[in-house]
Amino acid sequence: MERILSKLQLVFTRAREMLDEKDKVREEALRTTREIIRLCGEAVRRMHRGEFDEAFKNVTDASRKMRDLEQILSSHKDILHEGYVQAAYQELAEAYILYHLLKSKDLPLPEEIGVPYVPYILALGDVIGELRRVILDRLRSGDFSSSETYFRIMEEIFSYLITLDYPDALIPGHRRKCDIARGILEKMRGDLFLAVHREKSIELMKRLLERLKS
Repeated sequence: MERILSKLQLVFTRAREMLDEKDKVREEALRTTREIIRLCGEAVRRMHRGEFDEAFKNVTDASRKMRDLEQILSSHKDILHEGYVQAAYQELAEAYILYHLLKSKDLPLPEEIGVPYVPYILALGDVIGELRRVILDRLRSGDFSSSETYFRIMEEIFSYLITLDYPDALIPGHRRKCDIARGILEKMRGDLFLAVHREKSIELMKRLLERLKS
């Protein structure tokens, strides 16, 4: 009996030490991921305002915090796969992808920005919504050329997203993001049609006025 009690005491002493450490690491992970998400959100807002230098600083700060967090979680791999950490990866990927699409018309690979494939794929679904905001701004300024380019990018992203027919356990929320993206594309297609039609009508009126003046 004493042998059993001794071992029970040892087990629970070690368990408390392990759980105390894990709880401390978890709290640090929660704090850091909230900061990463905040920085990425600010970066996206700045990109929409055309403040790309400031946006890139936000993204690189967020990336540095993610690398630090990965070091902290190197001995706690289970926490690394928690939903809130994956959400931070997703926000980081979204900010990086949007930055490169707007700044250099390029797409960074997951390995280049240090983001796992699943949150990267999910981030692409959110990028579709951000590109709609970009296109609407471009249409208001009469930039039809880049609007068409970004719309084609939206369509291409969506066409690849819907090819991933995997259960939600492997890509959490993927089907819902596809449904949302499909709705965004339908609205965007209608917005583009109306904008082009309006522009053609304005050009036609201008030509008629010129003829009347001459």
